[in-house]
Amino acid sequence: MTLKIYSFGGGQMVEAMLRAALKKGVITPKTAGVTDISSDRVNYLTDTYHIQASQRPIGRPLRMLTLLFWECVHKITGKKS
Repeated sequence: MTLKIYSFGGGQMVEAMLRAALKKGVITPKTAGVTDISSDRVNYLTDTYHIQASQRPIGRPLRMLTLLFWECVHKITGKKS
C-alpha cells in the first residue's frame, strides 16, 4: 500500500521523512507533495526527489493529508509506539 503525504513546509525534517519514505517505498514521487514559501527550496525538492512541490498548495492538500502520520512512521521504522 502506497501512502499519500503532503507537507506544508519543506524544511530539513520534512526532507528527511520524504527521503526515508521514498527509500522504503512507503510513498512514491507521485504521492508526495510539498508547499514551501521558498522558491529555492521548492526547486531543490522537485529536482532532488521528483515530487510535486509548489509555493502554493497543490490540488487538494487536505485530501492528501489522509496519510495518517503515525502509520507512515510505523511503516518506515517498523515499530509501533
